Amino acid sequence: MPKVSIPLTAIILVAILVAAAIAGTAVYYNVLVNDRNQQIASLNQQITKDNNQIANLTVQFNDLKNSTSSSEKLTLSNFSNSWEGVVGSGIWDWNMSFDITNNGNATAIINNIIIDGQSYNTLKPAPAISPSIVNGYALLPNQTVSIFINETKTAFMPFHSGGVLYVATAIGNTYSLNIGESS
Repeated sequence: MPKVSIPLTAIILVAILVAAAIAGTAVYYNVLVNDRNQQIASLNQQITKDNNQIANLTVQFNDLKNSTSSSEKLTLSNFSNSWEGVVGSGIWDWNMSFDITNNGNATAIINNIIIDGQSYNTLKPAPAISPSIVNGYALLPNQTVSIFINETKTAFMPFHSGGVLYVATAIGNTYSLNIGESS
């Protein structure tokens, strides 16, 4: 095989070209990586902005939901009662009164009063309630009503040893008032 001699300048020129190609590739990939890092940083900033916007929208949604949702919220207070009867006869006349306030933002329809664990309309005879709740009594928001209950000639005498009075509404909520020892 014949011996081929490559001039030294050609070798140096090839080495320079290879080094330039490697350096150019390194610079190209360095620029590409820096560009991608900037894009990632920009996307992370956008994600942070989007998360803040989502949090803001969630707060606005909850505020809107709370301002448009309706709810009744009843408070029972000022309970008083009295009874009379002949001892040993087991027949009593009694009455009670209490206030109901609707602190909610929706009308409450009062449709039942539970006295000593019994619905008022299951008592025999059923006591008179004023104002009537037979067809439901509409208690508007921020309104208070005084309820009067009167029963005559009955063997049932409620709350003679304390207990709980319940008021029920048409949407199924019940509100209670603890009755202490009565005198």
